[in-house]
Amino acid sequence: MKKQTLYGVLESILFAMGTPVEIDKLSEVLLEDFGDVKNDINEFVDIFNKENRGLKIVRLDRSIQMVSRSEHHSYIAKMLETKSQKGLSQSALEALSVIAYNQPVTKAMVDAVRGVDSYNSIVRLLERELIEQRGRLDAPGRPMLYGTTSEFLRVFGLESLDELPKLERKLMDSIGHTDNLTFSDLEQEPTEESDL
Repeated sequence: MKKQTLYGVLESILFAMGTPVEIDKLSEVLLEDFGDVKNDINEFVDIFNKENRGLKIVRLDRSIQMVSRSEHHSYIAKMLETKSQKGLSQSALEALSVIAYNQPVTKAMVDAVRGVDSYNSIVRLLERELIEQRGRLDAPGRPMLYGTTSEFLRVFGLESLDELPKLERKLMDSIGHTDNLTFSDLEQEPTEESDL
């Protein structure tokens, strides 16, 4: 398939879907080798996003999605006669941070880190589709595990969780509510003697 034709097909699919489209699914539909399709998609996304369009394509973990540009949000909201969606509260952002850096994680672990009950924050994050249920922990009571979604990546402009800013171990050690909890995913970085 010629590149110009392929780019048109990709644009049509992304526009029609309106949701993240898995790259391996695109490879299957286009009957093309995964590596070739991935390279073609990267070229297409770069070309598409360089143009001053009202839409852009965001790369997510293993998928891509066509979205409207954030700088046009106020005009879209006026056109739809809706109010802008209210932002997340400080408590919801705290809970989301704990989940993002330690997933999969239980509500009890989020509560332990924050020092307060996180039920309402977790419900709000589930409603906004920033987190999802990831099964149950094999422990007494079988508590639910939570992790972030592709919507989380899209909202925060990340291609993968590897792009999250690295936290210093000193910062996590300064939280007095963690008791026996371990945060093995955090990168150990040398810190200075100064207080945070």
